[in-house]
Amino acid sequence: MSTPALPFRQAVITGACGGLGQALAQELLAAGAQVALVGLNRAALDALAAQAPGRAAVYTPDVADSAAMQAMAADWMARAGLPDLVVANAGVAGGFDTAEAGDLAVMRRMLEINLLGP
Repeated sequence: MSTPALPFRQAVITGACGGLGQALAQELLAAGAQVALVGLNRAALDALAAQAPGRAAVYTPDVADSAAMQAMAADWMARAGLPDLVVANAGVAGGFDTAEAGDLAVMRRMLEINLLGP
């Protein structure tokens, strides 16, 4: 059985290293899309990109760094054009206790990634 064609030809997926982002990237690549794979685990992204040589690009910026994300977007658009789909999937979760002063940095980092990153 063949994979059905998707309406998305160029996609950008943050959080493509694992879980939902990785599964979505695999489906898009299998359907023939060009995909920008964005995440922090270079080895996982390289393995995913190897499934579709020439149709995947690997990027490892910190999604909370707007200048790095703008550079990634400019590079991707120079390669593939304007994306049909952008999935802002990157995120982190972690335990923290706002009553503990040391945990405030953890909470701030989570907010930078999960809220400001997208």
